[in-house]
Amino acid sequence: MAERKVHRRRLQKAAIGDMRERVGLYERSIRPPVFGSADITEQYILLAKVWAKIDTIAFQGTGRDDFGGVDVGERATHSFTIRFRDDLTAETVIDYRGEHYKIIKTTDMDERQLFIKMDAKVLGDNDKAANQ
Repeated sequence: MAERKVHRRRLQKAAIGDMRERVGLYERSIRPPVFGSADITEQYILLAKVWAKIDTIAFQGTGRDDFGGVDVGERATHSFTIRFRDDLTAETVIDYRGEHYKIIKTTDMDERQLFIKMDAKVLGDNDKAANQ
């Protein structure tokens, strides 16, 4: 009897079925103040509404990135996994359930441009003045 070859598909770290939450991706635009005014204009322009898998990030120990006792890094609070996009920048903001999230780090999962994982931290509520 002839041997059968079994082709096993490589396991992916993400799957379309895991993406169950709808999030908005916004480009943050800051304009300089108009002559005679001290206020800058901040505007969010919608890039896309996408499906995402969302995980909270737990820290071990204190959860601090520190160098010689001084906090030097930003700590992500959530991880968002979406289909790969090449239009994400440092000014891209994620909107999920009325809160803005700043993207700290992006990772191309499996280096195949199928999915992208974004580690982000909470900026604040859209409706409040103290978002930053």
